[in-house]
Amino acid sequence: MEQKQYEIETGLLQNDITAAEGVLSALTKDITSLREAMDKLSSMWEGVAKQQMSASVQADINSLEQMVSSLRTFVQNASDARDEYNRCESDVAARVDEIKV
Repeated sequence: MEQKQYEIETGLLQNDITAAEGVLSALTKDITSLREAMDKLSSMWEGVAKQQMSASVQADINSLEQMVSSLRTFVQNASDARDEYNRCESDVAARVDEIKV
């Protein structure tokens, strides 16, 4: 079986990690705002429509929380990969420096 090699630019990977962390932060704040807005709205009315609206918003919040969880996993995995690539590059550089010509 042929081995495949990938070249990773850790600076670009870090940019992706930083962007994803920004999205995570914004999503987390938006979920909190949505919950607060729904709490205020819920206190203003009663009935079947309120129950349906609450259920719909809660389903949306659950979906958002799943996205946040997936994005957190991506950020962690990407950070781990970046760290491993950097460690590898450092190890290779150290071994090259040890070679006496």
